[in-house]
Amino acid sequence: MKRSEGKNWDRFIDKAMKEASLESPSADFTDNVMLSMESQRVQKTTIAYKPLISKTTWAVIATIIVGVLGWTVITGTSLELSWIPAWDVNISLGAGWEGLKLPSLNYTSLYSLGAFAIFVCVQLLIMKRRFDHRFRLH
Repeated sequence: MKRSEGKNWDRFIDKAMKEASLESPSADFTDNVMLSMESQRVQKTTIAYKPLISKTTWAVIATIIVGVLGWTVITGTSLELSWIPAWDVNISLGAGWEGLKLPSLNYTSLYSLGAFAIFVCVQLLIMKRRFDHRFRLH
């Protein structure tokens, strides 16, 4: 019984294969596929990097920190946090440095150290911009 079913299936498959003709693609099939691939490539959107904290926010934060630290260093006073009722803490920058003897630097040395710090910061910004430009996502 299995042999007769197998022969029937073979006949059915042979008949179906003879009736089915081979399909050939159109002459411009490759061109159509390439055009559709190009249109999909153009439609892809690139995701641009956007930092969580903007440059203006960093500038404001840095200005506030430098201003507060500069004020305490120039005036020689300590910051009093008396406006917080639970805390009545005096923050003094000199409290941790009392036992430490630092060498005295003349103004030329201080200016050169300051200029060096500024040049390092400028160089870091320039290098960051260069690497961002070189390795940006397209």
